[in-house]
Amino acid sequence: MKQLLAVFTLVILSSCQSEFKGDLSPLQGYWQIEEVTANGQLIKAYQTNLVVDYFELQNDTAGLRKKLAPKLDGTYASTKNSERFSLIDSAAAYYINYKTPYAEWQEKILVLTKEQLILEDTSGTRYQYKPYSAINILDNE
Repeated sequence: MKQLLAVFTLVILSSCQSEFKGDLSPLQGYWQIEEVTANGQLIKAYQTNLVVDYFELQNDTAGLRKKLAPKLDGTYASTKNSERFSLIDSAAAYYINYKTPYAEWQEKILVLTKEQLILEDTSGTRYQYKPYSAINILDNE
């Protein structure tokens, strides 16, 4: 009976940790980080962000990720940070592989919808994002 309970628990836990395998088009756009967790523990919760991540899909297998700083007029100032990436479609999940002159790393897409993006790096750290829409607070109309 204990073995059956252990197997059942393992199945439930593994289904809760399932990787994303679906439409990648919601990745295109502006994303604001909400929180970072590791080993099930909250590392940092973000109330406000001075930069947002912009993902640009160039085709089905490649894209660009850039850090942008929102401005008061609804536009963005570009930072010097940008990384080209390739999308890897494995049997179980999608991976984003980054390569710069300084480093290479990979993130697994765990959740991707229009409302949420969760990425996990190879050390198990999870990054949860929500969509970002620019706001023009200088608009006089």
